[in-house]
Amino acid sequence: MLKYGTTQAVLQVYEKSANADSGIQSNIIAHCSYQMQKSLDFHEQNLKLIGEASRIEKRA
Repeated sequence: MLKYGTTQAVLQVYEKSANADSGIQSNIIAHCSYQMQKSLDFHEQNLKLIGEASRIEKRA
């Protein structure tokens, strides 16, 4: 998963290439935020599954 600083750098590059077109910028930022949220949700689900599996193992 991308570190926060890396994501900021990527967004800055996109913003420069968008040449201050605020519509494109906000679209890119929204897309990146959405992708990061999906990634975080995915990791959270994995952690829940891991936690559930370890609870089941402890009972067995």
